[in-house]
Amino acid sequence: MITTLRETLRKLPFGDVYRYLREFFIYLRVPSETPYGFKFIGTKKMVSGRFEPDVTALIIEEVKRGARTFIDVGAHHGFFTILASHYGLATYSFEPDPLNYRVLKRNVRVSHSKTSKINNIGLSNFNDKVTFFGFATGVSRNSNWAGSNSRRKFVVEVFTLDKSLSLQNLQEPILVKVDVEGYESEVMEGAIGVFAIHRDITIICEITFSEKQINGESHSIKALKMSQSLVAQGFEIFTITLDGNLRPTSISELVKINERNEFGVSANFVFKRNIMGFNATSKESKSDES
Repeated sequence: MITTLRETLRKLPFGDVYRYLREFFIYLRVPSETPYGFKFIGTKKMVSGRFEPDVTALIIEEVKRGARTFIDVGAHHGFFTILASHYGLATYSFEPDPLNYRVLKRNVRVSHSKTSKINNIGLSNFNDKVTFFGFATGVSRNSNWAGSNSRRKFVVEVFTLDKSLSLQNLQEPILVKVDVEGYESEVMEGAIGVFAIHRDITIICEITFSEKQINGESHSIKALKMSQSLVAQGFEIFTITLDGNLRPTSISELVKINERNEFGVSANFVFKRNIMGFNATSKESKSDES
């Protein structure tokens, strides 16, 4: 009932005011110590360590495996950015919403992160300026995404991941987290160069099954096409348990999950490259092709 009431309030005219004030007061909060040993400004779930426990556990497991680079696409307030940086990973974070970015920037400062490079831009499969809609966790390229109010909109620059990281010397293993409210396919298409150059890559991606794209196409169909493209690039698909363990799945299983609506509106999936037999393309040969 509380969830239903909250969703109703978000759609009312003053819902925008509520979300703006919420972000404003989050920014003013005194930093809290998290269970992981760094200070953070954010929601109660974030500072208590209860925020997306599956993703948090997997990031820590990847750190144990020797991950050296973390790319955070849709960084929000930066919980995962700061978590990865706290464990010594070089982090590259992208957050288009100026309200979220303001909190992200402060979190980098209060956590004394030395390895975080943050960017107030979006990622796509082209380089230009585009319109985003919504507030905070409801920011999307699609108006009315997940029932969010679309009256608040802003224009922001977007680039491909390939262009954004073209001058960086990324160290493997690389961990990528993508949470972009329905824009996952475009982000992946703009990262083909990075995926071709580097072998050891793990992608954590939130996939939403029950929304419509800008052109009216079912998002689940688009997500399945994206998954097929990643499989063709040598990635295998997994679901994540709450303790960060991976369970193999497949395209056909994703179709069944979509049909059963097993995970509700959205769920996190992992695309992990099987590096055995994968031949990475050198930067030089990639530039020659272009």
